Amino acid sequence: MDINEGFNLIKEFYDNAWHTLIIIVSGAAAAMIIIMGVVMPLLLQWTQNRREKKEIQEIRNIAKETIENKLIEIEKRFFELEKDINFTTGGVYYVQAFHSDIPIIRFYSYLSALNVFLKADSVKYINKTFSFLIENAKQINEIKDEEVKETYKKVIKTVEKYNIDDIYTDRLNELRRTIENSVLPNRQ
Repeated sequence: MDINEGFNLIKEFYDNAWHTLIIIVSGAAAAMIIIMGVVMPLLLQWTQNRREKKEIQEIRNIAKETIENKLIEIEKRFFELEKDINFTTGGVYYVQAFHSDIPIIRFYSYLSALNVFLKADSVKYINKTFSFLIENAKQINEIKDEEVKETYKKVIKTVEKYNIDDIYTDRLNELRRTIENSVLPNRQ
């Protein structure tokens, strides 16, 4: 082999190597451009969408929890206001009964006061009203007014409803005995 052939072989080897290297580098560059230009944006968008969905769900959960807590607060405040209104209404009936000279009006007013004091959960005034109601019932000979009779029945049902752990049983029985013996002796 002569020197020219050797140089030609070497030159051909390097030309092929450079040519292969250029093809490989350009293929890698094209692959990088495709990855960076197409795949990466799609991957980033997919990741971002997942993160946004998760954040939206977290915001929804927080909003739902906040709304539920506010509703519980509102219900609690409404219940407290309802008790306050019942207590005030009971006070009005109580004062009306206390200042009335007519036994049946006193009896009706004490019945009405007892009914709303039970709903207001005012144990002190429930017990006082029971005492005055029983004493007042002893002063009445007969109840002719249907509204008073219906109110009496309604109050008895309310007392039974709120008679948790039998705290009003003795008073309720005493009231019933008083009414049955002195006020409604001619019941049908």
